[in-house]
Amino acid sequence: MALEWSIEGGRPLDPQNLVEQVRKTLERLADAAVVLHLEDDGQVGSEPAEEDAAFSYLLNSEIAGKTSSVELAQFTSDSPSGTCIGYVTANRDRRSVVLGVIVAALWNMAAGGDLSGTGLGGKRLSPEESEELLAGLFHGATWEDRVEWAAGRLGYGQVT
Repeated sequence: MALEWSIEGGRPLDPQNLVEQVRKTLERLADAAVVLHLEDDGQVGSEPAEEDAAFSYLLNSEIAGKTSSVELAQFTSDSPSGTCIGYVTANRDRRSVVLGVIVAALWNMAAGGDLSGTGLGGKRLSPEESEELLAGLFHGATWEDRVEWAAGRLGYGQVT
């Protein structure tokens, strides 16, 4: 079973802009080169019509020789207001969990709305609270220490 976060009531987001924000954040946290690649996952909406904000991708990452990936999906939820629902889904390994929460928090900070999901204690976070989550989530001297700390804080403990 995968872990999931959702962003509801936010503005449509360009996935390329999100990936750039994720790259900058990961490079700062990992203090290492980060390779990110968006891959069409073949789901409906991967190539949206010009007026449709829907998309569905896999985001693959490599940091310090270790790989992880998460799924990203955005669906139009309210055409008159233009708001969307975004989903981030991660496999049950600590690197994917940490990548997932980083993507979800940055998405919420950029798009607005409310973030909910794994490790958030049933709360719905505002964009400001998502920023606070990221600021307080990572502690440790090395990237591996930071991954373990963050995974533990999300209730995902000592997994590989």
